[in-house]
Parts: sequence; C-alpha cells; structure tokens
Amino acid sequence: MLRSLVGSEMCIRDSINAEYGGPLTDKALFMSTLNIENVLEDLFDFVNFAETNVMKKQNVVWYIAGGSYSGALSAWMKQKYPTKFAAAWSSSGVVNPRFDYYNFDGHIVSVIPQNCAANVRKMYDAVSDAYDNENTRAALYTTLGTPTYFTKADIAWMLADGIAMAVQYGSKDAMCNTVVPLSNDPIAQLASYIHSAWGTHFTASCYYSTTCLSDPQYSAMWGPDGYSWVYQCCNQVAFWQSSYPDSLRMKEITTDYFMAQCRSAYSPDILPDTYSFNRKYGGATPNATNVIATQGSDDPWSPAGVEASLGPRYPEVTAQCAGCGHCGDMQAPSSKDPSSLTAQRTAILTYLRQWVKEAADATA
Repeated sequence: MLRSLVGSEMCIRDSINAEYGGPLTDKALFMSTLNIENVLEDLFDFVNFAETNVMKKQNVVWYIAGGSYSGALSAWMKQKYPTKFAAAWSSSGVVNPRFDYYNFDGHIVSVIPQNCAANVRKMYDAVSDAYDNENTRAALYTTLGTPTYFTKADIAWMLADGIAMAVQYGSKDAMCNTVVPLSNDPIAQLASYIHSAWGTHFTASCYYSTTCLSDPQYSAMWGPDGYSWVYQCCNQVAFWQSSYPDSLRMKEITTDYFMAQCRSAYSPDILPDTYSFNRKYGGATPNATNVIATQGSDDPWSPAGVEASLGPRYPEVTAQCAGCGHCGDMQAPSSKDPSSLTAQRTAILTYLRQWVKEAADATA
C-alpha cells in the first residue's frame, strides 16, 4: 500500500518479533535489558547503521509504522527522535498504559449483543462451578485441555482472552453465532469455540499460567514473544484487563492476580509504574507531530490509544464498522472491505505522502 510515497524514503515497520528475538537463555540479562527505553535506542541505532553501512548515504527520509505495541513504539520514536523520522503511522497504538485496564472489557460489552454477553457469562459460571466442585474439576481440565497446574484464576484469564480476541480481531459475529444459543453443555461449547478459533494448544499456553511462567522446569515453554510481553507488562505498562461486576470475565481476574503472577515469575518487588511512564511519554496525548493514529471501532484496545485527533499534525482516524478491529488497516486490502476501512487507508496514505514529501523537500 505504501510502496510509492516519494523519492528514496525508507520505512521501518517495527514488530514485537523483531524486537524480542530468540529463546530465553539468560533470565537476568533479559530482565535487565528489556525495556522500552532500550527498544527505542535500538531502533535509532538501526537507522544510523543502515544509513552508514547499508545504504551508505545520508539525508535518507524515514517514516516508521507499527501496530498495537509497535504502534505505540512508532509514536514514541517520533516523540523521542522528532527530526530523524518524517512521519509515523501508529495503528491501534497502545500509547496510554493502564494499571487497571477494566476499560478493555467495558468496550467489548458495548460492541457485542446482550444475548451473546449473557451466554458468555453463563459459560464462565459453569466453569466456575465445575472448578469449585472436586467431583467435576478433573473433567473440566480434560474438556478444556488445560494442565492441572492451572489455577482457577489462570483458567479464567485464558478463557477471557480466548473470547476477547475474537472481538479484538474482527470476529465478534462468528464468536457470538457460536455461543448463541447456549447448549446443554456450556463448558464443552466454550472449549470447542476456543479450540476452533485459536487451536487446541491455546488452552494449555504457558502465557496464562503463573506456575508455568515461574517454574524453570517449564522454561522450554517460555516462548520469546509471550514471555517477553508478560515481563513488559509486569515491569512497565501493565495493561491488566481486570474484571468488574457484569464484565466478561470471572471475578478472579484482578490486578492483585496479575501482580502476584509478576512477582512469582520475575521479582518479588517488580511494579509497573504506569503513572510515571505516562508522565514521561504523554499517555493518551503523546508529545509528537506528524503521526497518524488509527483505530477500529470494535477494538477493545482503543481506549488505551489516541481516540481523537490531537491537531493537524496528529490526526486520528477510526474505521467504524462491525468487525473493524485491532490493526485492521494493516491487513491486506480486499474488495470486501467496508468503506470506512478503505477511507481510513486512504487517509493514512495521504498524510504519510504529505509529511514524507515535506521532509524530502527540506533535504533536497
């Protein structure tokens, strides 16, 4: 989509995978070096290295693009190095870390039908009852395909994410069509949906288990992406999606649960100071220019991003449609795309072309 902006501009599309690297071999080194400040410096050093050693030219016009966490990085890079990058595209950029991110479920509840939300809650009630009954707990683990070292809260967190991601990634209708009507075996119905949507491995993922994240005997299951993101949440950005009365997750999911998980897995005194972090980077109003922020109307991450234009040099464009989700603008365009998503992509291209041309003209 952005292949033909102007001149010899270059783009960095940063990603979690590129930043996190390979298997974890040195936990102490990992914890001492993985932080957002180092990430920003690494990206800056990469640009300088590329100019000096690869392209062998100066005055290269760069723009940076990313989605989700990488969307936030794009905005923060433009803030920290305002003259190095002509523009930034922050797709669903989560620039506003929240310690208690109850808004996540609040957004989901607001965009799905009431009967769908009611059935999800009934499924969770069935899971809770089955776990609390020693005579049915073993069958619950079997049906879900979940290791027995998962606590009730771990199971609740895993199931909540399995449902939430359907809304996040534009599949709320498919999810709701699966859970409505409710069957005579709601636990099997829930497990069947999650396995079909995300794979049978999902309900056994180490990402959701405090024991698995904490015990070195399971270190082979510490995938570099998931383990690193859990650590960054524990150390800096939190984004803890807590429950509240009538939310779409079980009451066991609280900030206390996530805090205990962090201190078990990483350090007894770890604490994400989101207030200081947001004072430094601006929270919902980053101190940057020539950034286009984009959102999807269904995306539960949108309350953690820029939701309204901050001025002509920091516009925000939301794709409004059923199924407009997280980083939808970064997906390959299709003739079936809703008009609002097409218009959003047009706006992205217009702004990036304008800002890149301005920078190119200034260095000509």
